[in-house]
Amino acid sequence: MVSMTEFHLVPMERHAFEAFHYSLRRPPASSKPGSHRGGLFGEEGLYAGSEPLSSRPVRRFDLRATLLDPWRRLHVQRFQNRSQTLLVAVVDRSRSMVPKLDLIKALVSSIAYSAYQHHDRFSLWIATDRPRCLLPPSRFGGMVPLAARMVEKPPPEAGGDRTSGFIRFPKRFPIRSVSGEMGGSVQALLEIAARLPHGALVFLISDLFFADGELERIAAAFGRHDTVPVVVWSQEEQALPSRYGWFRLRDPESGRERKILLRPEFAASFRQRLEERKRLLEERFRSYGRRPLFLDLPFSAKQLTRYFRS
Repeated sequence: MVSMTEFHLVPMERHAFEAFHYSLRRPPASSKPGSHRGGLFGEEGLYAGSEPLSSRPVRRFDLRATLLDPWRRLHVQRFQNRSQTLLVAVVDRSRSMVPKLDLIKALVSSIAYSAYQHHDRFSLWIATDRPRCLLPPSRFGGMVPLAARMVEKPPPEAGGDRTSGFIRFPKRFPIRSVSGEMGGSVQALLEIAARLPHGALVFLISDLFFADGELERIAAAFGRHDTVPVVVWSQEEQALPSRYGWFRLRDPESGRERKILLRPEFAASFRQRLEERKRLLEERFRSYGRRPLFLDLPFSAKQLTRYFRS
């Protein structure tokens, strides 16, 4: 874990960040007061009907329900607590994500600020060659700029990042890479999913350019949580060069290069495979809970609000 003393805590300026509205699939079981309809019941909160008198205080006596009971039982009011939840940003920080840091920083800042505005806690994890918790569950004003600065911190130089997935034209063109080994960031993501507390709202931030077997393991691991898969694809990754001919292909993970002849047939195949990839991500993550959210610059928190309301 990164020491908090390595960062200067900057006071959070008003309106410096964008917040969005979010909803939970399951009521939080936390006993800490918050803004969400909780999974616990007590003497305060939202009215949740009545029940026959047992151990609840008589001062919550429900006259109407008592008079309507054909068995003449005494009824007391039942209240559902408003509880706090935890928002977790899990960032894939393999080398292919480095060019997208501006978008990732804006997204993580928005998640942290939204948690702060809704009186929830926020936590930050990154996956490089190993899982790292950069910010434990917290709620304080300076956590928003702090989270953005932590995401910008470069990953370790030691290898182990994933080698399977997609590779790109320099700053442009993704295409399948063949590798049978599971990369380091894949294993790190799986370990993070196993360590996260139940009941958290998890934002999995990655380009998800993984082999099919690795993608299934990641989707299943994060499917145990209320996970929002945020797919970060840049326009450069989805666009083809404006001309045909020979190009040098570079894998952003390993740095290996090879030459390829770009022909009209190849361009048509690329577009088809990109659409197939989107459909695969939709089907895979929908089966475990939520559909993926595809993001690119310019970032707006309204995109997340529309996602949760749709």
